Amino acid sequence: MNSSSTLKYLIIGSSTNGIKENVGGTTILVDQMLDFFTNNNIEHRRIITNTYRSNLINMLCFFVGMLRNIIFVDVVILNAARKSMFILGPITYIFCCLFSKKLVFRKFGGRFESMINESKVKKYLSESTFLKSDLICIENKSTLDYFNCNYKYNLFWFPNTRKNTDLKVLDKFNKKFVFVSAVKETKGILLLIECFKAIGGNYTLDIYGPVVDENIKTSLENSSENVNYMGILSPHEVVGVLTEYDILVLPSFHDGEGYPGVVIEAFSVGMPCIVTRWNSLPEIIKHQYNGLLVEPKELASLTEAILSIDEELYKKLNVNTVDSFRDYDVDLVLPRFINRCEDLYK
Repeated sequence: MNSSSTLKYLIIGSSTNGIKENVGGTTILVDQMLDFFTNNNIEHRRIITNTYRSNLINMLCFFVGMLRNIIFVDVVILNAARKSMFILGPITYIFCCLFSKKLVFRKFGGRFESMINESKVKKYLSESTFLKSDLICIENKSTLDYFNCNYKYNLFWFPNTRKNTDLKVLDKFNKKFVFVSAVKETKGILLLIECFKAIGGNYTLDIYGPVVDENIKTSLENSSENVNYMGILSPHEVVGVLTEYDILVLPSFHDGEGYPGVVIEAFSVGMPCIVTRWNSLPEIIKHQYNGLLVEPKELASLTEAILSIDEELYKKLNVNTVDSFRDYDVDLVLPRFINRCEDLYK
């Protein structure tokens, strides 16, 4: 896409800033958007909300950035996760009202509707400010359906996206499993370690990601020989590393789980996934089609799924994951998003 856009954008969000420890779902997607705008010559400015360790300094920089930039743009895009939604959302909305700018609000992750309805204060704050945005971008379809049924907002389905790649996994099942995510209890990592310890044999599990919970370090150190902690990957390393394995396993019960980026990256290389029936995960993983679904926090369910994969099932899942990627290809989704932003001024 080589844009002919005449609009000017201000993009707000957290970034990896080239630091591995900052790698996460939201930072990768903000960097992805910034890269897309830059590579396609779409005029934009940016406010990075996690440049410093101090939240106070970051907030001061946000205010300064808004005052310096908002008068020069037509559309403000706020990329928000749970922690920033109720703080930056209302403030950004007020700025856009004061300066007569269009506001696009993009919420990362799942449970958007639940977060808004957690209290009367949050519900009122949301409906009075950022839910009045000119365009609201939602990651998962169940939340999109909720808003379509209960409100009359201008909505856009904006799923987690990744770049397509020519790299692909082998079509032979070698019993090599991989976990790529934040290494913490709510991602199901302790259950996964226990599972592979019980399975043993020639089934292997390699774990990548920042260790968030201190108690997990002990579990990793005392894990069985077929379980290995491999460190942290940069965003550019993930796809290449995935091609060294057969199956991605993510037995998450994380409260804000939406469409995990690593699952989309697995799709891009033809890698089947084992995930839990949790939040939005069943929207992207269809059981026995592009992966397997297991029950959250259930060792027996996870073990049964892993042991059920044979050569025939693996090849079937492998073919279908490639087809599944099309809905999440950044080079298809972001041009549609830009067109919706352009429509705000028509």
